[in-house]
Amino acid sequence: MKVTTLSFIYRGKEEIKFSYDVNVSKDGKFTTTLPKEAVSLIESYGVTLNKNRAGNTGYFSSDTMEGLTSNIYKAVEEAVSCELVGTEDVIKYQIMICASYCRNGADETDTELYPNGKGLNGSYIWMDGNVRCDGLSPKPISFSVYVKPVSIKRYRYKSGRERIEEGAIDEKKYPEESAILFLNSLVNIYPNKFMDVKELPCTEENAEFFKKAIMSIWKLNEAIGKILKENTLEMAIKTQKLLN
Repeated sequence: MKVTTLSFIYRGKEEIKFSYDVNVSKDGKFTTTLPKEAVSLIESYGVTLNKNRAGNTGYFSSDTMEGLTSNIYKAVEEAVSCELVGTEDVIKYQIMICASYCRNGADETDTELYPNGKGLNGSYIWMDGNVRCDGLSPKPISFSVYVKPVSIKRYRYKSGRERIEEGAIDEKKYPEESAILFLNSLVNIYPNKFMDVKELPCTEENAEFFKKAIMSIWKLNEAIGKILKENTLEMAIKTQKLLN
């Protein structure tokens, strides 16, 4: 049941004005749902507001009228306190290797690799990628990469809460031949939702590593893709031209 309409005014870095209806619920709670323009303004600062039963955003409730108005004031105050405290570019990435094989000995410089330990007299260790691949979960051997340069903005609020906002990098910051711009130009690429996305500083050295990894996959596709499409894999294997 509607009991009154109140006007809200906040004077700070900017002046915010709006009006809202106050209702009293069956259990005696004072409630309101703010007008859409007020909700849009508050949420533009990265503050999330509650929804009412109808699914409309901007719902507030309290045991008292004073509590209701105080909660609204605090929400607005928190929103406008949002301050940009830092920006940086990072490289978001995933590297997924599914492999299971043996190395002849524990020395990491040993380049003798085998499908399994048969015939190695116990002097071997099993090697795996970062994607589970074993007798209980067999999979195709594979190597895949997700990578994306991202601009990170860090915001802080009066309450001490921090918010991170991700967006596109400013391409004008980098030279045309930059490996960072190469990565930023990749299309039809998306992270694996079942794996964590990691990040590295957005440096030319880091970007060059991922560029080379992706180029190696492209070159493999150039060597094999056409053969598979033309159904000439058997002939390519016979003539040993597949990966040369």
